[in-house]
Amino acid sequence: MTNDDSYDLLLELAPDAFLHGDTTGNLIGVNQKACELFGYTKEELLTMNIRELFPQEELEQKPLRYDVLNSGKILKTERKIRKKNGDRVDREMHSRRMPDGTYQSFIRDISYRKQIENKLLQQLDEKEMLLREVHHRIKNNMASVASLLSLQASSTTNPEAQELLLEAMHRVLSIESLYEKLLYENEYKEVHIKSYLEDLISLVMEIYNNNKNIVVNTKVDDFSIDAKRAVSVGIIISELLTNICKYAFKDRDSGVVDIVVLKKGSFVNIEIKDNGVGYKQDQNSKESSHFGLYLVKTLLEQLKGTFLSTSNNGVTTNIEFPL
Repeated sequence: MTNDDSYDLLLELAPDAFLHGDTTGNLIGVNQKACELFGYTKEELLTMNIRELFPQEELEQKPLRYDVLNSGKILKTERKIRKKNGDRVDREMHSRRMPDGTYQSFIRDISYRKQIENKLLQQLDEKEMLLREVHHRIKNNMASVASLLSLQASSTTNPEAQELLLEAMHRVLSIESLYEKLLYENEYKEVHIKSYLEDLISLVMEIYNNNKNIVVNTKVDDFSIDAKRAVSVGIIISELLTNICKYAFKDRDSGVVDIVVLKKGSFVNIEIKDNGVGYKQDQNSKESSHFGLYLVKTLLEQLKGTFLSTSNNGVTTNIEFPL
């Protein structure tokens, strides 16, 4: 048996359809698998051009890239082929240009793989629909809890109890705003931090900026973060801004707060600065036991982050945590 005979035998035994075309695409060689795939006899295929084996609209969307093949590259594409009976099925095609200027292609049946891919896509759609419903219910539940806290706060005559209830309501609203963002942006794993924090800061100022002219300047990089950590970041900034609104501008009618959130490599840096009354060192130690600051530091531990607060013509807080 000659080398050519061995080569022809290997092509006949190949599990994939084999097409051999001349420089214009006219078929000059095929194997039995090609006959089975397309439904033509070998004699019929050898009278055809390779373009006849694909639907016209398929060729318009995915032209046969002879330019790529002529550059010496092996071309791999997914295409719909047209069988003799008119059926159209998905196949994977590997093509190359031979040294004599002709072209060879192997065409593989990927129908089973496509079935699996379509099933996985269907399951993903179902999962996203269920997750959307879960987020919708959580958002509604959060809104209900916030409403109950607000009602309770308005019905109590104890100022201290009222303040605590309003703080709890505000914390619930900050989480509820995240789920609202997840719903309307159709994102269930990651959150665009810029729009989320800007909306959250506006919410805090609507609640606490009564009878004072407090200007909040923000500079937030536009990047995404997973939803779990976004909740922590939102609560941290919300708590610190709330603390500023309540204590930094006592006996003042106005104030300025600068909030900067930057993504630097694999870290997030947050700086929150006000031009308020500041604090004394012993005062900061006492206030660090307050629930809000305790919550901030607890969340930062979960984020594996650092916290530094200094007082000089106001308070500057620097936070850093890894992505």
